[in-house]
Amino acid sequence: MTVIAMTREIGARGSDVAAGLAERLGLEIVHHELVEHDIAARTGLSEDEVHRHLEGEASGRTSHTR
Repeated sequence: MTVIAMTREIGARGSDVAAGLAERLGLEIVHHELVEHDIAARTGLSEDEVHRHLEGEASGRTSHTR
């Protein structure tokens, strides 16, 4: 399976770029919500936990202050 992951900035027309690229390459766009849902179902985690982990905000991470 070919996978191209894209991030985008607000106003950068990333959705248009992704749609054009997918059409040109004959690929299907899969939105992150579907991926998070599938990971949650397979692991038994909540979708919120999966989302936080994928965004780098996994629970259990502590901040150290002095």
